[in-house]
Amino acid sequence: MIARTLNLLVGSWLFLSAFVWRHPDPQFTNTWLVGLLCAVIAVAAVSYPRARYWNVLLSAWLVFSTLWLPHLRPTVWNNIIVALAMLAFALVPSPEAEHKPTLDERLQAVANAIAREQLTRGPPAPRRA
Repeated sequence: MIARTLNLLVGSWLFLSAFVWRHPDPQFTNTWLVGLLCAVIAVAAVSYPRARYWNVLLSAWLVFSTLWLPHLRPTVWNNIIVALAMLAFALVPSPEAEHKPTLDERLQAVANAIAREQLTRGPPAPRRA
């Protein structure tokens, strides 16, 4: 949860930084959009832990687009540092989501419980006609 909160803050900063200082138009749009997506993904990753991997891809895009799109020197440093922080926080697994049983594991647990119930009950009583 802490890593998701930090990624939310990093995404919020990236979003705000697009408006704090001047960016060329393509970089401006890219910066606020990536910041917004990062924050939304961080919130989604609280409930859906695998969503955090989208922030890994987003951080790679941020590095690439920062260097590829027309840019100013301060925005390059800001975006690269933010991308590295976003990557680091996205790679931290959520402790509460370390292992959620798969559907197969849940079905096997149900089958085991039914088998135990049948063993403890014994054979069914014969029916009288």
